[in-house]
Amino acid sequence: MNVVFVIFLLAAILTEIDAICRYTNGQYDLSWVVDHSDNVHFQLIYRNFPRLNAWTGVAFGQSMGAGLDAVIVKVINGKVIVSDEYVRGYSPSQPDYSQDTRLQTAEYNQGTLKVRFTRPVSAVESVVDHSLKGCTPWHFITGPGIVYGNGGGGKHTRHPVIQIICLDQCRI
Repeated sequence: MNVVFVIFLLAAILTEIDAICRYTNGQYDLSWVVDHSDNVHFQLIYRNFPRLNAWTGVAFGQSMGAGLDAVIVKVINGKVIVSDEYVRGYSPSQPDYSQDTRLQTAEYNQGTLKVRFTRPVSAVESVVDHSLKGCTPWHFITGPGIVYGNGGGGKHTRHPVIQIICLDQCRI
């Protein structure tokens, strides 16, 4: 297990420090912290996740029309897949050429999806990645979409919840 994430979890449990940030909405629970190397460590827990092939995640940027950088989490036949993707307009997201999201752990058990992953604060691919520096819009995908047989994702079941997130408040 990643040492920074262990520190993150211990800090959350023992001290409730302000650096740990979180968004929760019903069954969707995403927490994150920024380390000294400018990597964001995420933990997504989704309770009562659909038992069919489905996807969820979090996206960064102004809007689908302007283009969103997304971390897509899919469960296909019980296997968890995490992908760095880009979506523009109302078409399905596409994997980035450079996969700068790193999976730490993934588990799907009895309807609970638990995933830990990291991504850099800075953009790696200038066209499809969005920097998370400063205060930026995040789109929390709380309504899972279906994953089709070809691995492509259908539309999410609810509009994502958009919030402005200021990462400097989330540094350890």
